[in-house]
Amino acid sequence: MKTSIGTTLKRPPVSKEMLRPVDKAFIHSVMFEIGIAPIEDPRLDMRRGLDQLSPEDSLKMKRKFRKLWRKALREDKTKRKSSKEKTLKEVGARYGVGKTTVSKHEKYERKRLVYESLWNERIAPKLHAFENPSFKQDPEKT
Repeated sequence: MKTSIGTTLKRPPVSKEMLRPVDKAFIHSVMFEIGIAPIEDPRLDMRRGLDQLSPEDSLKMKRKFRKLWRKALREDKTKRKSSKEKTLKEVGARYGVGKTTVSKHEKYERKRLVYESLWNERIAPKLHAFENPSFKQDPEKT
C-alpha cells in the first residue's frame, strides 16, 4: 500500500497473534485518542470491555464507533463504486445496512472495516514514522 508520499506501509495484521507489542501500543493509543474501545482483533466481542465502563462512557464509545463505521462505509462504497467491484446493494448487505438487528457476522464486518480504515489512515503512518525516525511525516496528518 502506498501513501501520498510514495512510501510503502504495512498491511493490517490478520490476527491478534501477528501483532507485535509496539503494534498493540499504537492501536490502543490511537483508538483511545479517537474515543473508541481498542480493537486488536475484530473477531472479539467488544461488549465485555464496554460493560466495564459507566453507561455514559459506553454510550459515547458506541456512538463514536457508529460514526467511524458510517465514514468508513462511505469511503468503502466510493472505492468500490470507482472500481465497479460490487454493486452498492451487495456492499450494504455485507454490513447489514438498513437492518434493525444485525447478525454476528455483520458486526464482525463492521469492526473489520473500521479497524482497517483506522489502520490505513492513522496507525500505519505512525508505525512507519516510529520505525523510520528519519522519515518526515506530513505535518497536516498529525
